[in-house]
Amino acid sequence: AAPLSPSFQTLQAARVIDPRDGSLTSPLSSRGRKALVVLLPQLGEFDSAEMCEQLVAVRPDLQEASIDLCVVGIGDTAGAGRFSEFTGLPLDVLRVDPDAAIHEALGLHAGPEWSVPDAVPDRVLTALLGTLPGGV
Repeated sequence: AAPLSPSFQTLQAARVIDPRDGSLTSPLSSRGRKALVVLLPQLGEFDSAEMCEQLVAVRPDLQEASIDLCVVGIGDTAGAGRFSEFTGLPLDVLRVDPDAAIHEALGLHAGPEWSVPDAVPDRVLTALLGTLPGGV
């Protein structure tokens, strides 16, 4: 057998949160099947929402081919629920990585790295970000 790539080894070792119950799980299939693992930046980003709408459309084809889908985004469980409702992506395939650990380990961009002036109160920022599909 060929040696596993460092990227695959990173995915094997990774733990993400299942937003349905808050448990830690692997992004890879636990059923011994092939898996399509999609790493998104932050759940509230427009590109993430568009990607998931496309994944929802092809999910029946993936299921027919016995390929499990796992979509991992940076966010929290509450944001995952809102993102699921907005995109139609079922929670059973969505996982969250609140600290972007997988992205960092793989050298991927984790999404916008905004800097908010100290003068903006946390309650204002929370209210504004709460309107996005991934929320805060």
